[in-house]
Amino acid sequence: MKDIGLFFRTEIEKRGLQQKILAVKCGYSEAHFWQLIQKEDMKCSRYEKICRALGVSPMSVFDVDGEHSEPLDTRVSEGSEDIKSMKTLLKEKQKRIEALEEALASTKELLQLYRDKNGTESNQK
Repeated sequence: MKDIGLFFRTEIEKRGLQQKILAVKCGYSEAHFWQLIQKEDMKCSRYEKICRALGVSPMSVFDVDGEHSEPLDTRVSEGSEDIKSMKTLLKEKQKRIEALEEALASTKELLQLYRDKNGTESNQK
């Protein structure tokens, strides 16, 4: 098993993250967070919070060859139900955005026609 604090410090440096931001994500002060990542071990609940904030698998520290140290989202199976649901939601959101963009373009055209008509009428008076 690796030194947990060293593992976290290495991941933080490797990813170019700020301890201040990670501390906030975990619900700790920056000083307390710094103290935690100086230790070789820690409570599981704290360990899990920091893993989540870093986006790494909790198994990463137990893996001798570093196989699991990539972000969690890169290890999720493409066939998982969560991924399928997210892709479906994203497609629906994209369709909605396109529909709203079309409606906005139509509204702008109508507004311009209205302005042109009113501008022409007021010039004739």
